[in-house]
This record gives sequence, C-alpha cells and structure tokens, in this order.
Amino acid sequence: VAVLLPPGGRGGLLGGVAGATGAPGVATVPITVQNNDIIANLSVGGGPTASVVVDTGSRGLILPPQDVNTATLGPPTGSGSVVYGEPGDTLTVNYTTYATTVNFGNGIVTQPTTVAVATSATQTIDFFFSSPVPTSQVPAILGVGVNPAGPLGSSPVTALPGSFGQGVLIDEPKGVMEFGTNPLPAIGSVTGAPSTTLDIRINSGALQSTSGAFIDSGGLYGSVPDNLNPPNAGGYLPAGTTISVYTPDGTTLLYTTTVGSQQTSIVSSLLGGNFNTGIAPFLQDPIYLSYSPSGTGTTIFDT
Repeated sequence: VAVLLPPGGRGGLLGGVAGATGAPGVATVPITVQNNDIIANLSVGGGPTASVVVDTGSRGLILPPQDVNTATLGPPTGSGSVVYGEPGDTLTVNYTTYATTVNFGNGIVTQPTTVAVATSATQTIDFFFSSPVPTSQVPAILGVGVNPAGPLGSSPVTALPGSFGQGVLIDEPKGVMEFGTNPLPAIGSVTGAPSTTLDIRINSGALQSTSGAFIDSGGLYGSVPDNLNPPNAGGYLPAGTTISVYTPDGTTLLYTTTVGSQQTSIVSSLLGGNFNTGIAPFLQDPIYLSYSPSGTGTTIFDT
C-alpha cells in the first residue's frame, strides 16, 4: 500500500483478509498470499489474533477496532490520519495511537511500540465522490517500510529485541517472514525501502530511470506512470506487457513480470503517480528490507 504523500498505486483496499497457516522455524513466522496480498498473523497488547497485510509500502501497524482489546492497550498516546491509494482514488483513515506490544508468535514479541487503531474512515473515488467506510472494514496493515510517508514513525519490527529489529525477510516462495539480518545471498540491492530509484524496461524498449518508485508488497498489481510512455489499454497496461526492473545503474536485472488484463494501472505523473512494483517481485524471490541506513533503508533482492 502506498501512503500519500508520496503517492503510489493500490486499489481494492476494502477486501477481506482471512487467517494464515504454516510451519514456522526459528525467528520466522508463516505468511500466505490471499487476494494478491501477503498475510501474516499477530496480536497486539495481548488481544485477539489479527490477520494483517504485510506491506512494504507503508510504515507502522494500523488495525480496525475489532482486532484489538482496547482494555489492554493502556491510555491513548496520540491521534492522526493517513491517506492510502493513488491520486483521486483514496482511503483516508483517522486513528488513535497506543504504546503496546506486538506479538508475532513463536515467542517473537516487541518492546512497547506505537500502534494505531482506526476511529473513522472515508473512501474517495474519482477525486470528488466520498463516502464513509465502517471502521470494521478498514484493512489491518503491518507497514514494514522505512521511508514511506507513514502512517507512523516506525515499523513494529524495529522494536523487536536485539538483531531481530535490524530488518525483515519476506520469503513468500517459502511461506515465511524472517526477522533479523539477511540470511540469504543477494542478487542486487537498491537504497530505499520502499521508495527508491529504479531502471524500467517496458517490453523491448529502452531502459528508463524512474525516481520515487515503490517496491510495494501491498501494491496489488502495481502501477506505471505515464511519463514512461507505456502502452495504454483503457488506463491499464495491455495484457502480455512485460516489465523488467533493474538497479538504477541499469546493470542488474532484479525481476521481470508479465501483466494480465486490467491489472497494472497507468497513473498520471503530473498528479504525483509513481511506478509501483505491486506484489509481483515478492512472489518470485525472497526480498529483504534492511532498516539501515536509518530513515532510508535498503531493499535487497535475494536468491
């Protein structure tokens, strides 16, 4: 999920999320893919188990009220709002914050950290059409990114003890998320997690640099800005279009994906639309988010 600002692409924010299952190992928790989102389970402040979207495109944990027990959260520490989506099609969520623990299971528990609980929400379509959204329909989002706009000041992962807080490996092919240092060999890396600069090739075209790109596990099918001159079929890339993504020096191919019909949207760069990978690279290879350098992070594509 891309947080505005900076903008990025995500639709379908109000889809339901079911639970995750799997066989975890040491310092790992199971993840699954449902409705093109990566899902993990956690609990907050000793409350109920919540299924959350593992989202590199935002920072901080935000939950609908049914996913917490407010009696165990302690007093509120603040409030705020966040806007998800792309220009013109957004979900605005107002929230209250609390300082409490996040339990990922397998004994992996944070120190007290800031968590947001939704208090109201509004969906806006085509810039002008707004309607309230029940807070029970607000998606539960675990933002593990370092340099998006928010909604919160940090990811709960950074509140894990010791080296567990140094980063997180999202290994969807193996069905696990692993906390700590990067355990795998790297193909290549880029500065920024999720916001970075990438080189993009569309079909057999020339390499083009795009800044403010989002490597966004919560970005569904992703988006391409119109200033990259992509082929356009009714506001989407035509089915069969190939996107190849490289490091910003153009030397290392990070991943290639071929899009389906009406999946990857074309967004206006003039209105702030950016390139968004969507979930595609996370379905192919393990991707590690390092929380160093502080405030920026590093995204590492592993083998």
